[in-house]
Amino acid sequence: MAFWGCHVLKCKVLLRDSTFLHFNISETNLPNLHQAHLRLREKEVIPTGTIVLRDIKTQEIVKNSQGKPIFLEPVRDAAGKALTSSTGLPIYPLPLRDPNTHNFIFDEEENLILCPILQELGGEVVEFGGIPQFCPPVYEQVDGKLCLKQDSNGNYVFAEVERDESGKIRRLPEGKPLFKSTN
Repeated sequence: MAFWGCHVLKCKVLLRDSTFLHFNISETNLPNLHQAHLRLREKEVIPTGTIVLRDIKTQEIVKNSQGKPIFLEPVRDAAGKALTSSTGLPIYPLPLRDPNTHNFIFDEEENLILCPILQELGGEVVEFGGIPQFCPPVYEQVDGKLCLKQDSNGNYVFAEVERDESGKIRRLPEGKPLFKSTN
């Protein structure tokens, strides 16, 4: 078996549940790519319309402290309708990560903390370059260490967007949304 002069081929496989698996393929290392095999190995059934959250380094399924796997569901509006991008695709949330360990952040009830989606006052999702935008977390320095800022109730703080007099989100010349300074 030849890989055009390469001894190892790096492969990225997109599964039906929108997750990626990474493989190093060689003549002696041919992984089984059959999805049923992957589901049996993880012993979890993936709910319809969700994306299983995987650790970006290890590709292992992320689990909360109780050992339950974490699945991302599409972002929904107040009426429970799934939000979609300008291309009609469902929008999945952006999980909050610790800036030092890069671990996902969970609340006291073991729910994954998610960055809020950025919307105009009328509910229209804000996009930049066709990608839905989210409010980034606010950081602070504590004992020389970068930390996620929390309010007096222990809730994580997210950046507020700047709006003009009519309430529309202000944008930089290239089109990125402009967030208020947190200093």
